[in-house]
Amino acid sequence: MIIKPSWEKFTPKEDDIVINIDPGMAFGTGTHESTYLCIEKLQSIDLLNKRVCDVGCGSGILSIVAAKLGSIKVSAIDIDPISVKTTRENSLSNNTDNIISVFEGDLLNTINNKYDIFIANILPNVIVELIPSVEKLINKNGLIITSGIIKEKSDFIISKLKEHNFSIIDTTSKGEWVCILAEYNA
Repeated sequence: MIIKPSWEKFTPKEDDIVINIDPGMAFGTGTHESTYLCIEKLQSIDLLNKRVCDVGCGSGILSIVAAKLGSIKVSAIDIDPISVKTTRENSLSNNTDNIISVFEGDLLNTINNKYDIFIANILPNVIVELIPSVEKLINKNGLIITSGIIKEKSDFIISKLKEHNFSIIDTTSKGEWVCILAEYNA
């Protein structure tokens, strides 16, 4: 997978998946450790024909990765209108706008569909607030990929996920950042 600024020229090889990103004022260029960890997790799971929800989508990079890796539908949500605009623009420039729908608002007031996979690369306190909403909107055996978590907060996030019927499949770290992959088991 090649992630590059939208203004930079690049000649891909036949098997390269290229993602053009113009982050604007939104978070998400692919270089931050937490974003890198989420991309790594997305590449490690089967996304083919899965419904994905990216909460706190920022630049839309994780939504675009999910779409490029075979998701049938991606809902990208952010409370920040600049992030919503940036995600729409990046989705269009990556020809994923037929797969990605972008919404401004919070999770419960914006979405009423069920999803196979949730992605949340956001602050730990926001992740904790989101977990009960995700539990209502995730399919049985659905997955959550969450990062934006520093190592000292990871045990707390793991305990909150377990309280809401998630079992931890894997945790990975890069620098001081942690990414958690968990499965819903209710």
